Amino acid sequence: MLKAKCIECSDKGFATFYFEGKKPKPNDYYHLEEQTGKSLELNGLFHAIIPEFYYWMFNRDQFIFNDGGVELDFRSANWYKLKDLLKQNYGEGNVYKFVNDKYEMEEEKDFYSIPEYVINDFNDGNTKRVKLVLKSWRDYTPKQGQLLIDRIFKLMDKLGVDTKKYLQIREYLDKKETDKLNNDNYIKNVKNKFC
Repeated sequence: MLKAKCIECSDKGFATFYFEGKKPKPNDYYHLEEQTGKSLELNGLFHAIIPEFYYWMFNRDQFIFNDGGVELDFRSANWYKLKDLLKQNYGEGNVYKFVNDKYEMEEEKDFYSIPEYVINDFNDGNTKRVKLVLKSWRDYTPKQGQLLIDRIFKLMDKLGVDTKKYLQIREYLDKKETDKLNNDNYIKNVKNKFC
């Protein structure tokens, strides 16, 4: 993989990059990916495992599971709704939006962090003063996204999801992790031996 840092960018869309490690070849095309947000691999992984989970449940005609006395309910009309359900229950799902006393919109992650006068007004019947909004996947940080994906993998493994595509994804990730560990160990061994 080529690592590049953008040095400058013109108004006409031309950019100058500094490359680390491998050098790019002239006249070849390269895909650039912004590294400040979630990677394309993380996005692709998230959007690949949710449909597999949904179709596995759909083919079994089972959306409710018992996990040691705790009922896990994944009833949803389609995999898009399942995605929202998983974000809400296992991710950074909800944000409470409310109107403050200056009629400005604010948000809090926790209901009890909302000012008391807003909660009192809400409890007195003004239910439109506070709104629960599901956080969009694009607003997740890379760390939050990875944590959600890890939780979904653990859940799918625990329930026994065994679709062909899901097993291929798991195999790919296991191989990638093994390759990374082997590479790290190789580098450490070389450093220990020659440095």
